[in-house]
Amino acid sequence: SGRPLSEIRDEIGIEHDSFVYLNIGRLDPQKNHAAMIAAFRELAIKEKDVCIIFVGIGSHEDRIKASAEQSGVSDRIFFLGRRSDIGDLLALADVYVFPSFFEGLPVALIEAMSQSLPCISSEIRVVQEVMVNNESGLLIDPGSVDDLVAAMNELFKNRELRERLGRNAHRVAMEKFSISANVTKWEDMYKTIAAQH
Repeated sequence: SGRPLSEIRDEIGIEHDSFVYLNIGRLDPQKNHAAMIAAFRELAIKEKDVCIIFVGIGSHEDRIKASAEQSGVSDRIFFLGRRSDIGDLLALADVYVFPSFFEGLPVALIEAMSQSLPCISSEIRVVQEVMVNNESGLLIDPGSVDDLVAAMNELFKNRELRERLGRNAHRVAMEKFSISANVTKWEDMYKTIAAQH
């Protein structure tokens, strides 16, 4: 929709100079919100102008929101539920965070990459098909909060790295997944993944 980002920040209640981490996905255990909240807490205790946005609903919503409440930094953790303005939220974000334990096709991640967002993702096979560590994103061990903190901190501090990863992510997403590159690649990828199980 291309609404002014300042308007969206006001609506959500985010400071205008705040650095935004974004995650889009069901509020389910596989998506690893626990690690994101723990990592964000560690970062937010040191850095005042950071926040994290979660988009999605799911079976563990109450539990995840409760852990955010207990984090001590809940004023900078935002749960937006279902949204129809994903493009605007991707434009608003500085970094996309995706530490899932497992995934089918990581559509939300590919969408973020296509918008030139620097991404932090778990090093799982389906992501390794689209992302090379330190080239088109930062890959982390989804079981390690320390890994996630380090990656989130690195991207917060290093604008040059953000820009490079974002550029490369965009290029990869366009090469591999632009609609003109057609559906056969998606199908091949599904087949590859299916064969690995």
